[in-house]
Amino acid sequence: MIVVVGEALIDIVAGNDGRREELVGGGPLNIAVGLSRLDQPALLITQTGDDAYGVQIASYLHRNEVELVSGPTSTGRTNTATATLAADGSASYAFDLEWTLQHQELPRCDALHVGSLGTALEPGRGTVVDLVEQAWAHDVFISFDPNLRPTLWPSPQRMREALNAFAVQADWVLPGLPEGRILTGHGTPEGVAGGRLQVLPDLGIVEVPAADGAEVQ
Repeated sequence: MIVVVGEALIDIVAGNDGRREELVGGGPLNIAVGLSRLDQPALLITQTGDDAYGVQIASYLHRNEVELVSGPTSTGRTNTATATLAADGSASYAFDLEWTLQHQELPRCDALHVGSLGTALEPGRGTVVDLVEQAWAHDVFISFDPNLRPTLWPSPQRMREALNAFAVQADWVLPGLPEGRILTGHGTPEGVAGGRLQVLPDLGIVEVPAADGAEVQ
């Protein structure tokens, strides 16, 4: 079984024509569902409210055969991300987010996946750190998807330090190109994708060595 830790939320798209679409979302939730659809048993540790959205999320996960461990939110509301579309197609975004996940014991599992808002938002981030440390202590494979949201951090330096705390214990780090540029300083896809991430905790940086034939700038 693979344990996934992170946000589950409702994505709300409000069109300029008054139509409104609501979809179950959240990067970690989507990963857990994807694993299950590949016949890989998955369990999602997350946080939802005791509202209709929370019921919607639980039902969606049940239909997709994902086990759910959900802590309550303090407000009773489930997290939402709302995109409001303008007539020209541009969008403005509003978030109603809480991540106050309490201590969890890591279930017996083959791997632990963490990332996205769960590794960024306080105070629940501390619970994710603890789960990673539990996995590390029991030699459980750890994957980490930064999925950076720079606006959620007080400073770029704080963001790099916090992400490095996860990356130093992860067996597999999965940055996209924007995250790779921030974490490595390399500006090209070849530079980011050209080799495995090497974490240098003493320096607080991550760098990517060039692969054979790759040109790193």
